[in-house]
Amino acid sequence: MLRSRTLGNSPTALRNEILEVHSEEWLRKQLCYMSNCERHRNLMLRFNHPVPEYQRPLPFASFPCAKWLLQVYTRDVWTRLPQLLAIATSVYGKILKINSTKKVCKKLQGAAAGTATWVTNVGNERGEVLMSVVTDSEGLSSLTSMAKRLVQRYRDAGHEAPMLIYTDRDCCSTSGPSKFLQLFAEWDQLQVRLDIWHFMRRLARGCSSEAHPLYGTFMASLSSCLFQWDQADFDLLISTKRGELMRAGVSDPSLTAVRKALTKEELARHCRRQTRGATDTVELIEALLLAMSPAMDALGVCLFKDDMMNIRT
Repeated sequence: MLRSRTLGNSPTALRNEILEVHSEEWLRKQLCYMSNCERHRNLMLRFNHPVPEYQRPLPFASFPCAKWLLQVYTRDVWTRLPQLLAIATSVYGKILKINSTKKVCKKLQGAAAGTATWVTNVGNERGEVLMSVVTDSEGLSSLTSMAKRLVQRYRDAGHEAPMLIYTDRDCCSTSGPSKFLQLFAEWDQLQVRLDIWHFMRRLARGCSSEAHPLYGTFMASLSSCLFQWDQADFDLLISTKRGELMRAGVSDPSLTAVRKALTKEELARHCRRQTRGATDTVELIEALLLAMSPAMDALGVCLFKDDMMNIRT
């Protein structure tokens, strides 16, 4: 039961849940036993037979602690370690994303505290994790071993090398080739691009404050400049929603009415998002920045800093 990856699934929560089920079942059997004894006693008295002495109910047995359940689960994981390792190392992708963070290592406690600084993850286009390593830096020397193992995995499996890798930095180096081109030198067709979320964060640095009333509006508009719904998925959802409205009693709903009936949750669940072309993206961002450059709140605080145009270029 500890295998399920659900929110709040911990040894303590599992112990409390099992303890509750066992205690309810114990109480039910206790009541059943005492009721049967009482019924038998009344029958014996009715026929003037001697009443036997009944055995006292058994007390509730002691229950294992949460630490014991965790130890059992750990032993179960060890028995499945080769299978888990095979599953973890059989994940591939043509589009990769590499990102390093300090947030995980800051949570290390005890003897492990301060032994590492960075956690670097490599994922694919489906959101699956190919590899995750803990290092003391994010330089070439610390990531070379990870890159070699990843390249070797692709080579041993005979899998096609990735075409594109997204990163949060070192994608457009002017002093030489990117760090990631050096790490994955065997993949000669690999292209390095800036991750789109970090691209948005770089533009957001031109805002005066995240607490500005227009900050959310700007970020939502910026997302619309970058992404669009897949047209085939959107048309299919429109057709399905029109049929749903007609079954609900709306006769021949217009396209505007169908669009208004769609919710954000339905769009996110049923439609894929894709990026716009480079030309359209540049034009839309230029128009957005020009339109919101004079924007300010009720106190006269401008949304953009003076160097927003420099960040854009």
